[in-house]
Amino acid sequence: MKKRLLVIMILLITSVLISAVTWVAVVSVRNASSSEIHHKIENPIIPQPNESNGDSFYADYLKKRLLPSNKSLKTVLYPECEILEDLSPSNNFLNWLSQYTFSSDLLAYYPTDNVRRIETAYGDHYYVVYMTESGGRLFMFMDEDGKLWGHPVYMKKLLRHNDFSSCHPGDPMTKVISVDPAATAYMASFPPLYSHESAEDGNRRIEEFYGLESYFLTSVHLLEDGFLEIRYEYAEDGAYRIKNLHYAEDFRGVFPGLELAKANPPQRDAFPDEDGYNEAMQSYLDYLPELEKRAFSYDFRILPKDYIGEEIVIADVSPVQKVPVLAKDKNWSLTVEISEESRTESFTLSKSDFLNDEITTVMTSRFVGGDARRGIETVFAGGITLDHLAEKMKKEDYSSRQRLTACRGGNL
Repeated sequence: MKKRLLVIMILLITSVLISAVTWVAVVSVRNASSSEIHHKIENPIIPQPNESNGDSFYADYLKKRLLPSNKSLKTVLYPECEILEDLSPSNNFLNWLSQYTFSSDLLAYYPTDNVRRIETAYGDHYYVVYMTESGGRLFMFMDEDGKLWGHPVYMKKLLRHNDFSSCHPGDPMTKVISVDPAATAYMASFPPLYSHESAEDGNRRIEEFYGLESYFLTSVHLLEDGFLEIRYEYAEDGAYRIKNLHYAEDFRGVFPGLELAKANPPQRDAFPDEDGYNEAMQSYLDYLPELEKRAFSYDFRILPKDYIGEEIVIADVSPVQKVPVLAKDKNWSLTVEISEESRTESFTLSKSDFLNDEITTVMTSRFVGGDARRGIETVFAGGITLDHLAEKMKKEDYSSRQRLTACRGGNL
């Protein structure tokens, strides 16, 4: 019983509450064979520019792979948990620390035929679309030179700006999740509030890191009628709450370079004399127009046909209607086998186990309002993909002598 309780607690902490995502029951996705699911290419050969084509190499690389605008997206499926863990939604790919800087980097590791270009009067941009086995779509954006930019956009359903009319600063992130289930993928990638720090200290840490790389507590939502960026902050109980919302009807996101520059002009006390300060201020004012120009082209629009609609086609089968199935509304179970030396132990985890008083008593104030049961039910309301949970279980080492060797979903 102790081992069983330990496994359930590990799954709750490392899998369910971290990796909760919306379950969409699409028969053709669920029945996709293993040969139809793609995975990251390990140690790929990445094409590199040379002296003669260095300026245009990455854009040319994309142009050769463009999917014509009159063609529908091709079905190239990747495991949701795998691709979102690597192409983290909380990471802004404008930063220089990313492994995936240019088009050839991304497509070498994650090949797909779904490469698009949007042409505008102020410059072109590209995007790549990855479909996940759970019915989602991940959009990776690049500028006209083939360099990745912005947060990855994960889409699970078609939404408009007025769908978020009930979301306001100070509201918990769970309110956003209730509108857009894709927000669970962003929350799963957020850094937690450390146990030794207050919410004020944690929020200061996030702001300071933003000056170096990215504002991590961010979800982005590509809507039918615009682009919505929501930033969050820590509450004292460690939960995430809305800090502010930025909606752009013209689909232009918040360009971090311009935002940070405007918030941090040269300060007089940082210079030993007036001449040094004046020189720095002039350089700053000269550079702002360049940032404003770049911000104007920070565009996230896509072709209308690339939005998730009411029907999707998976693996060349007939379209099927999407039927959302939330774990809170269904009874389900997972059969688990743990091999330990020459002995194999098998038991079943069910929905009732996760809601059992024996389990909820060990939950902490990290969850909703300090109420463990309410916290678990909130995760259920966001939706849980059992295959995603099973995949996490397969990878989990419970001790040096125990390893989960098999698990499967049932009773859905």
